Order: sequence, then structure tokens, then C-alpha cells
Amino acid sequence: MIIISTGIVALDGFKGKWYINLFRFVLLLCAIIPISLRVNLDMAKIYYCYGIHKDEQIPETIPRNSTIPEDLGRIQYLLTDKTGTLT
Repeated sequence: MIIISTGIVALDGFKGKWYINLFRFVLLLCAIIPISLRVNLDMAKIYYCYGIHKDEQIPETIPRNSTIPEDLGRIQYLLTDKTGTLT
């Protein structure tokens, strides 16, 4: 975010109080995509892939990308009866 903000301020030419504009753009970009959320999600994906790789019940499993945990939780069918009970 700091690199992108610096790039935006550089395109403006570092006019006037450029450090205030830098701070403004960092705040705006933090509101769009919180960096802590991205880091936490990526670290969780790496941990889940490591857990899949080290699981003894599924030998010789090699997760080749980090979307494997997301695909494992995908619902394919949703069944219900007359009363609305989901199964």
C-alpha cells in the first residue's frame, strides 16, 4: 500500500505537502483492502496445505496450490424435505 501510495504521489509530482497526500492515500487504500485480512487468509491457506501434506490418513498427498482448502468445503448438493429441513 505504501508503494502504491508513493507511486500516486509521484505521479502528482510531490507538489506542496506531499507527505499529507501520501498519508491520505495510505488511509484510502487501507479502507479498500485491509492488509491484515489478506495476510491472515494467505497464512491460513498455507497452514491448511501443510496440514493436508502431513496428514497420515492420506499418504503421498501433495497440495499444489493454495485453493485446495477452499475447494474441500464447497457444497455441491442441498437437499430439503417438505418442512424445510436441510440435509
